[in-house]
Amino acid sequence: PISLAKLLLTVERALEASRLRQENEGLKRRLAELPEPIGSSRAMQDLRAQIERAAQTDACVLLEGEPGTGKQVLARYLHERSPRRERPFVVVSGGALMKPDAARDLFGTEDSGELRYGLIEQAQGGTVYLDEVSALGTELQTRLAAALAARSYTRVGGHAQVPLEARVVSGTSRDLTREVSEGRFQEALLYQLRVLPLRVTPLRERPGDIP
Repeated sequence: PISLAKLLLTVERALEASRLRQENEGLKRRLAELPEPIGSSRAMQDLRAQIERAAQTDACVLLEGEPGTGKQVLARYLHERSPRRERPFVVVSGGALMKPDAARDLFGTEDSGELRYGLIEQAQGGTVYLDEVSALGTELQTRLAAALAARSYTRVGGHAQVPLEARVVSGTSRDLTREVSEGRFQEALLYQLRVLPLRVTPLRERPGDIP
């Protein structure tokens, strides 16, 4: 006679395997439906080629363009074309960067031995996209610049160095060079973020792509 405990365990494992298959199929469908930068204009052809080349490196990419030009879509497209595609893609919105406790959200915390992983750590091995990076406060700019330079950081309240293994892609609708000259953005951070700058042209500059 079959053991009831063994039968229940077998059924439980079968249900779990079925659930995982469904989740994987759903994930594959979502990935297949990810929007891609379309258009046959010279600007879009050049941008796609630049993204393909950038995807094969680990350098920081700065996407520069007006609001609504699809910078987040392009960041995800870059991630999906890179060797990191199987790892997480984490979006940090401009609103999150403006929060008073943004450093805790971004870098995580250590409190009495309890760890809380930040968004950068959640993206380890993958890509973290900082949307509207100009929203960063001065203290957070300093902390991020130091982390990118050292390729490691400490959690808020912690002392141990955490390796920075996520690729950082950022977006901005502001002229960060002007922000630096006017004292609102740190030159050291711009230097770290703008290793590979990509300009995203608005649709009105490429009307042939409208159809």
